[in-house]
Amino acid sequence: MIPKKLYLLFFILLVIFTQSCKKELPVIPEKKSDLVEIKRLIALGDDYFESSKYDSSYYYFDKAKLACDPKKHPKQYVYAISNLATIQQNQGDFSGSETTAMEAMPILETTTNPNCKWSIYTILGINYLNTFDYYYALYYFNSALDLKTDGYRHNGALNNIALTYMEQEEYQKALTILLPMTLDNKVKNDPTENSRIINNIGHCYFKTGNPKSLDFLTKSLKIRTQLKNNWTLVTSFYNLSLFYEKNSPNLSRKYAQLSYDKSTILNNVDIRLESLKLLIRNSSGTSLKKYSLNYIHINDSITKVRQQAKNQFAKMKYDSKKGNDEILQLKAQKDENALELQLQKNTTLNLYFIVGLLLTITGFIYSYLVEKSKRGKIKTSYDTEVRIAKKLHDELANDVYQTMAFVETQDLSSSHNKEILLDNLDTIYSRTRNISK
Repeated sequence: MIPKKLYLLFFILLVIFTQSCKKELPVIPEKKSDLVEIKRLIALGDDYFESSKYDSSYYYFDKAKLACDPKKHPKQYVYAISNLATIQQNQGDFSGSETTAMEAMPILETTTNPNCKWSIYTILGINYLNTFDYYYALYYFNSALDLKTDGYRHNGALNNIALTYMEQEEYQKALTILLPMTLDNKVKNDPTENSRIINNIGHCYFKTGNPKSLDFLTKSLKIRTQLKNNWTLVTSFYNLSLFYEKNSPNLSRKYAQLSYDKSTILNNVDIRLESLKLLIRNSSGTSLKKYSLNYIHINDSITKVRQQAKNQFAKMKYDSKKGNDEILQLKAQKDENALELQLQKNTTLNLYFIVGLLLTITGFIYSYLVEKSKRGKIKTSYDTEVRIAKKLHDELANDVYQTMAFVETQDLSSSHNKEILLDNLDTIYSRTRNISK
């Protein structure tokens, strides 16, 4: 029979062994998200964007996107994608911009952040507007409008819807959106937004023959001149050039030249070409030839430039993804090696444990057998003592009692009684000697 203490020991060793087996596969701690690095990359992308270094800006936004975990950093992920798509859009790569923006769609389905959705919807709407797909342009601009965003974004969506109607030459529809916006205090207090709305109203009035057109266009130009924003000044100069084209060719040519110069600084090829068209229509002689040749040169090179931009951004995206994949592959290999080393270590420890367990069990079994042998000997000695005690009690004590009784009751002077006494004493002696043996 195995002692209870030995059972307890076996149970403890079994629990330890089981826990050891469970730890054969090491737990790899989850990598902490490096949000600081992501924000650093985004900040660099913003800085280069502001300084019009779009290739560098694209590079860092792409790095930031790859560094993001979309589930953990949805806001940063969508922000990086929206900037990548915007850069492609500004370079005339509308299909590439659409493809990039669509990468954010799975995240938009799960996020509750309306600003993230607004950015992507607006980018997609502008891409469709530039590719004359007015149905989808209105679809995404209206989707942006339906979001619960701030006043700036709400008005931006309204303005984009109005622009789409203007491109469709539905100027009255555009005015029904733009005119109420001029009464909004948020628009009035925002010079950039206010000048944009006023400029668009002025253009609609020009197209519909409303004499108030010039007042709105000049008022918008005055605000934009104070703001010193070249992007907005370009459209004001261009719209004024259109306004003066029929009645004042000199003024039309002046504003067209200003529009061309600003768009050249901004590297906005589309406005440059449109400005050159106005210059050509309002010029003659050597100026006409110069503008015409310039137009032909730019028009011929625009496809090449845009294709180069496409290829450049595609290569940057490919190189970043490739580099990121290589880093992930090296990390996976490192983790695999660490896992293998850990498994080997655990295997060695388990072998040591099993050998130690076997030695311990062997030692306890040996101790148990020795202890059992001792207990057997003790039991044998005990049984012998009991048997001797029984003999002493049952046999010898009875003989001694009878002999003492004989001595007390009989006359020992008789030879016959002496013989009986001697026989009794001899019997007692014999029994004592047998017990002793």
